[in-house]
Amino acid sequence: MRLTSLLETNKVVAPTTDAARRSEGYKQYRKTSLTWAKQMNEPFECDTLEGDNIKGKAGDYLCIGGKKGEQWPVDKEVFESTYEVAE
Repeated sequence: MRLTSLLETNKVVAPTTDAARRSEGYKQYRKTSLTWAKQMNEPFECDTLEGDNIKGKAGDYLCIGGKKGEQWPVDKEVFESTYEVAE
Protein backbone atom coordinates (compact mmCIF):
# COMPACT_ATOMS: atom_id res chain seq x y z
CA MET A 1 0.00 0.00 0.00
CA ARG A 2 1.40 3.40 -0.97
CA LEU A 3 1.23 5.94 1.81
CA THR A 4 1.70 8.91 -0.49
CA SER A 5 -1.64 9.52 -2.11
CA LEU A 6 -2.78 12.02 -4.68
CA LEU A 7 -6.18 13.43 -3.94
CA GLU A 8 -8.52 14.77 -6.61
CA THR A 9 -6.95 18.22 -6.15
CA ASN A 10 -3.44 16.79 -6.75
CA LYS A 11 -2.60 17.52 -3.12
CA VAL A 12 0.14 15.19 -1.89
CA VAL A 13 -0.17 13.54 1.50
CA ALA A 14 3.41 12.62 2.35
CA PRO A 15 4.44 9.61 4.43
CA THR A 16 5.00 10.40 8.11
CA THR A 17 7.70 7.91 9.11
CA ASP A 18 11.27 7.41 7.90
CA ALA A 19 10.55 3.77 7.02
CA ALA A 20 7.56 4.75 4.89
CA ARG A 21 9.58 7.49 3.18
CA ARG A 22 12.37 5.04 2.33
CA SER A 23 9.93 2.45 1.01
CA GLU A 24 8.42 5.03 -1.35
CA GLY A 25 11.80 6.17 -2.69
CA TYR A 26 12.29 9.40 -0.74
CA LYS A 27 15.92 10.36 -0.06
CA GLN A 28 17.36 12.80 2.47
CA TYR A 29 19.01 15.96 1.13
CA ARG A 30 21.06 18.71 2.73
CA LYS A 31 21.04 22.27 1.45
CA THR A 32 24.50 23.53 0.64
CA SER A 33 23.97 27.02 -0.76
CA LEU A 34 24.53 30.17 1.24
CA THR A 35 21.57 32.27 2.29
CA TRP A 36 21.57 35.84 3.55
CA ALA A 37 19.30 36.33 6.57
CA LYS A 38 18.34 38.94 9.13
CA GLN A 39 16.24 38.55 12.25
CA MET A 40 13.39 41.04 12.07
CA ASN A 41 12.41 43.10 15.12
CA GLU A 42 8.85 43.79 13.97
CA PRO A 43 6.15 41.88 12.08
CA PHE A 44 6.77 42.08 8.33
CA GLU A 45 5.48 41.04 4.91
CA CYS A 46 7.37 40.11 1.77
CA ASP A 47 6.66 38.88 -1.74
CA THR A 48 7.92 35.32 -2.34
CA LEU A 49 7.87 32.89 -5.24
CA GLU A 50 4.89 31.23 -3.53
CA GLY A 51 2.87 34.42 -3.28
CA ASP A 52 2.68 38.07 -2.33
CA ASN A 53 2.34 39.57 1.13
CA ILE A 54 3.63 36.51 3.00
CA LYS A 55 3.77 37.43 6.68
CA GLY A 56 6.53 37.00 9.22
CA LYS A 57 6.35 37.65 12.96
CA ALA A 58 8.65 39.78 15.07
CA GLY A 59 11.67 37.56 15.78
CA ASP A 60 11.36 35.58 12.53
CA TYR A 61 14.07 35.77 9.89
CA LEU A 62 13.91 37.27 6.41
CA CYS A 63 16.06 35.17 4.08
CA ILE A 64 17.41 36.23 0.69
CA GLY A 65 18.99 33.80 -1.75
CA GLY A 66 18.65 31.90 -4.96
CA LYS A 67 19.72 32.95 -8.41
CA LYS A 68 17.14 35.73 -8.61
CA GLY A 69 17.45 37.11 -5.07
CA GLU A 70 14.30 35.42 -3.85
CA GLN A 71 13.14 36.29 -0.36
CA TRP A 72 11.12 34.34 2.18
CA PRO A 73 10.31 34.45 5.89
CA VAL A 74 11.45 31.64 8.19
CA ASP A 75 9.99 31.03 11.63
CA LYS A 76 12.51 31.82 14.40
CA GLU A 77 12.53 28.28 15.85
CA VAL A 78 12.84 26.65 12.44
CA PHE A 79 15.62 29.02 11.37
CA GLU A 80 17.66 28.60 14.54
CA SER A 81 17.43 24.81 14.39
CA THR A 82 18.36 24.47 10.69
CA TYR A 83 20.73 27.32 9.78
CA GLU A 84 24.16 28.24 11.09
CA VAL A 85 26.35 31.28 10.46
CA ALA A 86 28.82 30.66 7.64
CA GLU A 87 31.37 33.38 8.51
